[in-house]
Amino acid sequence: MSNTILEVRNLVKNYPVRGGFWNRAINTVKAVSNVELQLTEGQTLGLVGESGCGKSTLGKVIIRLEEPTNGSIIFDNYDLTNLSKKELRNCRKDFQMIFQDPFGSLNPKLTVFQLLAEPLQLHEKLDKEEIINKVHEIMNDVGLSTDQSDRYPHEFSGGQRQRISIGRALATNPKLIICDEPVSALDVSIQAQIINLLMDLQQKYRLTYLFISHDLTIVRHISHHIAVMYLGKIVEYGSNEEIYNNPSHPYTQALLSAVPTVHKGDRKDRILLEGDVPSPIDPPIGCAFHPRCRLAEDICKQEIPSLRTIANTHLVACHRTNN
Repeated sequence: MSNTILEVRNLVKNYPVRGGFWNRAINTVKAVSNVELQLTEGQTLGLVGESGCGKSTLGKVIIRLEEPTNGSIIFDNYDLTNLSKKELRNCRKDFQMIFQDPFGSLNPKLTVFQLLAEPLQLHEKLDKEEIINKVHEIMNDVGLSTDQSDRYPHEFSGGQRQRISIGRALATNPKLIICDEPVSALDVSIQAQIINLLMDLQQKYRLTYLFISHDLTIVRHISHHIAVMYLGKIVEYGSNEEIYNNPSHPYTQALLSAVPTVHKGDRKDRILLEGDVPSPIDPPIGCAFHPRCRLAEDICKQEIPSLRTIANTHLVACHRTNN
């Protein structure tokens, strides 16, 4: 029986825009708007959307690297939004984050051994020999040689540095890992290796992933469920099969039409989106996607569509599919 390990309820993240002589808040960036999500233990939820839609911000807010403006984050029966700093620190070993830039997220002054030992020293009560054994175990898990433990991050390739980042996230035996574009900065051949590594580790340790990416091919390969995000809102959610076989939101359809295919029979007519993503400071009235939607109607310009179930676990926020 599947268990829900993370539930996000009406999550909001706003940033003030300051200006003027007194540097006062003169406007608000609505980065995340009333997002609701559920993650099932041992599975992967893919979060996709264009750059600037709020994907990375959502991931950081979920683990409170950024403070939420409103809403609740229920992780393993704890509401993270109500925890004190001390309580949150005690919980942090259960959720970790892998960043897009492995070099920027690793301290260049520490060796691989020190990078992997640091979270163990903070969260685990282990003696020196136990830490050594654990670090070596982690290095073997992520495909690194223990002979490399005295090297510094700059001595590794991009793929190897991402393996170090994965190992660092793995060190505290977390239940949830937020993967924020973890392969977008890597060569295609290396991307496949890292994705396969993440999937192997998930099976071995029953990890739960929130996998943030703009690459729908990778998301399809690794994800059990997929959430499509546009201008801070979830516009479609469903299983891997539901999203790829029956995309129902016009934005999802446009994204999928741009995915390259190997077989000629699998190709779809490209749906070109006109214009740019609207500003999160001043989002459109009604459906945020309507200025770029080829199917927009009058109601789309007036009312915000709610996220409704259309089949099984398939949810869509679109007036055309809600009718």
